[in-house]
Amino acid sequence: MKKKTLIVVGAVVLLLLAAGGAFLALSKSGGDPKRANILKLAREYSSQGEDQRALDLLDQLLITNADDPEAQALRDQVVKDKQKREQADKQAQLNALRSSGDKLKQGLQDLSSKLAGANQGQNAQPDAAAAAKEEAARKKAQSDKDEAARLAKQKADEEKLNADEKAKRDLFNQGMALLNASKFSDAKQKFGEILDKDPGFSDALIRKGEAVFKENRSSEDARKQALDLLSQGLAKNPKNSVGYSVQGDVYEETKNWPEAVSSYRNALKYDPGNAGYWYELGKIYFLNKQYPQAVEALQTCVKLDPKNPLAFRLIGGSYFNMRDDKKAFDAYLAAQKLKPDAAEYHYWLGRTLTNQGKDTLAIGYYESAVKLDGTKPLYQKDLGISYYQVGRFDEAEASLQRALAADNRNANAAFNLSQT
Repeated sequence: MKKKTLIVVGAVVLLLLAAGGAFLALSKSGGDPKRANILKLAREYSSQGEDQRALDLLDQLLITNADDPEAQALRDQVVKDKQKREQADKQAQLNALRSSGDKLKQGLQDLSSKLAGANQGQNAQPDAAAAAKEEAARKKAQSDKDEAARLAKQKADEEKLNADEKAKRDLFNQGMALLNASKFSDAKQKFGEILDKDPGFSDALIRKGEAVFKENRSSEDARKQALDLLSQGLAKNPKNSVGYSVQGDVYEETKNWPEAVSSYRNALKYDPGNAGYWYELGKIYFLNKQYPQAVEALQTCVKLDPKNPLAFRLIGGSYFNMRDDKKAFDAYLAAQKLKPDAAEYHYWLGRTLTNQGKDTLAIGYYESAVKLDGTKPLYQKDLGISYYQVGRFDEAEASLQRALAADNRNANAAFNLSQT
């Protein structure tokens, strides 16, 4: 009896224990509606990419019960999903930056090939307008200097002249004053008066030839007449260096380089200390792309006249075109020191540094060039390229947009920049 009683009691206990366990399990799985709703909401947030909001909800459950296995498993999954999404976002941003960089680079490449002016592979050539202005000023200063020397010598010789010779010299001086004042027609007439009295006056023949040429350089007839007068004058006085120099200018005008070189070589034979003649000879060699000969002549020029920035500029251009960027830099720097307000010299200093891969240093010179002359698309373009090379993309784009504003014919480059 006791044995049966024990069996019954034991069975009852087992049933109670089983019922209690089932109750607890039921309580955990579905008995807490708040917990179930939090888990459901966290899953929805996670599926919508709202990972942080899902984690905030799961933290509430884990604070209440740190050992909740379902909340722990869901939290781990959400963390993994969040990391994957963040990595994907970073990759997308990187791809976008690369794409933007590619478009900017394409814009730069378009500008390099399409914008007016020099590019990285182009030979150095002086700015035409600036060169013409400087050249005119240099020639005027040289002619004034030569005329002062001539008058000084003439004054010393005046006592030896008779009345007729003095009268001719007076007319000649009047003609020279008109010639130096660029009154070529009047000067031509004055020298003609002398030749009416003395057809063999060599100086008058030569200076009249100069006046005829300078009055109308582009006229073939004027050049022919000038050469004829010069030839007559040199026949009378074969040692007249001025006649050969004017002859060289006439040949230079028609790009007859061999004859221009020969004429200036003859001028230097009789006046080897004339820095102006050495400069002109070097310039002719430069224009004919005979750069080693240009450097040789121009270096002689600067030895005689170390304050001629134009000569240093052409030395720099010659070395640049021979791909000797270090010597080109030194020459351009000498020119820039003599004339610091010349934007062109700053620009070419930048170009020599760019060729050496020194974009950071080049930027300073390009910026100076743009500050001194902001109208040149070429200066803005190469400044933009250097900005790009050192990673200053916003400044690169701004500089290139300014270049396009000055030369807006390049629609493709403008479009590529607009997409960056």
